[in-house]
Amino acid sequence: MRSRERFLLVMINGEKGFSADLRALIKEMKVWGGVEVQRNPWLLFLERLRIALTEYRPKRIVKLQPQWPAHHALTLLLAFQIRILLQNERGLRHDWDVEFLHDFRVAIRRARSIISLFKKTLPAKKLNVLRRDFRLLSEATNPLRDLDVQLLRRPLYHKLLPASLHPGLEKLLKAIARERQKEYLRFVRVLNGAAYQRIKKQWLLSLEQDKTAWASRPSGRLPIRQGVSRLVWKKFGQLQKMKPEDWRNADDEALHRLRIETKKLRYLLEFFSSLFPQPAMAPLLEQLRRVQDHLGHLNDLAVQQLKLLDHLQKSSPLLRHPQTIAAIGALVAVLHQEQEQWKNTLAVTMEPFFAASHKKAYRKIFRDPFDR
Repeated sequence: MRSRERFLLVMINGEKGFSADLRALIKEMKVWGGVEVQRNPWLLFLERLRIALTEYRPKRIVKLQPQWPAHHALTLLLAFQIRILLQNERGLRHDWDVEFLHDFRVAIRRARSIISLFKKTLPAKKLNVLRRDFRLLSEATNPLRDLDVQLLRRPLYHKLLPASLHPGLEKLLKAIARERQKEYLRFVRVLNGAAYQRIKKQWLLSLEQDKTAWASRPSGRLPIRQGVSRLVWKKFGQLQKMKPEDWRNADDEALHRLRIETKKLRYLLEFFSSLFPQPAMAPLLEQLRRVQDHLGHLNDLAVQQLKLLDHLQKSSPLLRHPQTIAAIGALVAVLHQEQEQWKNTLAVTMEPFFAASHKKAYRKIFRDPFDR
């Protein structure tokens, strides 16, 4: 579609008794150049925009075979995450929607988890450079995502504050929107930078076409199911040493570390779920997601407060306005109160994870088959 071409989509729903009028209307629209279509109009619209829809499933389970060498399975998973980056790049560059950045970040996080979890399985020299490139890319996305999240919370923030503080809140959001535009332009430069270009070209090519280069370590040639089972059992055992009641009074940093460790275990189960019986895996994943959701919300509340307080250190006239300062202070107070409430219920959420039946389920899947 040319930049000046207009595309008008009209959907007509006829009612009983008006068929003659409907036919007359359709005839008149055709006189004016209208084209009647019988297929999905939104697909036609995308076709005119020259946007090709492909199957997009960023959390699709990659089918693996238990006896595959570990390096083969891991290179498949890493290449899949880089492909997700590429699928979101265009939307990021055009700033179409915040979800493109969200999925971009999730793919980075998943790739970094694979690298971290299997750092003794894949070649150290390659992993060190790949880890550095992903870290740089991840750090570059953080400021933009933080600003996106604050703007997305506009309706929530309005509900949390009384109407008298809304003028100050709007000044805050206006300042955030301006900062967000500057951060977006900076991030586009990151996409053109060396780290991302290396990931999308050099590393993707190596992972997909030069698999033997990733098999230099003996552990990389072991069956993937065996290696994953040992790793899951080890990670689960580390988490089991923690007591749920200890986290009621834990500080934000300790809860953040717990969230990261439980996320690593969850990623292990998700990445490699095709290697294990699905009926047995489902409840384990469900329990981990409940814990993750609780810890994630706690972390989110802590980060929101910090980011709001950060705005007080900036020199923008909008942010230095007394109304804005009052709105920020009120928001921080409300969010802190909610955070304390969620902390008080954390032990209840985590309790099933420490149940004896839960440990028995993990042992049956990930330990017993290798004890025989």
